[in-house]
Amino acid sequence: MDSIDLAQARQQDDVDHALAARPKPSTGADFCTVEDCGEPIAAARKAMGATRCVACQGRAEREAQRWAPRAHG
Repeated sequence: MDSIDLAQARQQDDVDHALAARPKPSTGADFCTVEDCGEPIAAARKAMGATRCVACQGRAEREAQRWAPRAHG
């Protein structure tokens, strides 16, 4: 290994350590789904069966609309 390889290995170790140390989002019903932000969902939204916070739901809807087939006419 040369000095560049050692530096890259050290950098990767630092990244791996930082990722392992970050707080993990809860996967309980009070929080967004894992693929989303992991932030709490408001009680009123939970009561309606929501599985995403307002911000994540908006992003999901915009993304779905982006890929939805468009009517020609």
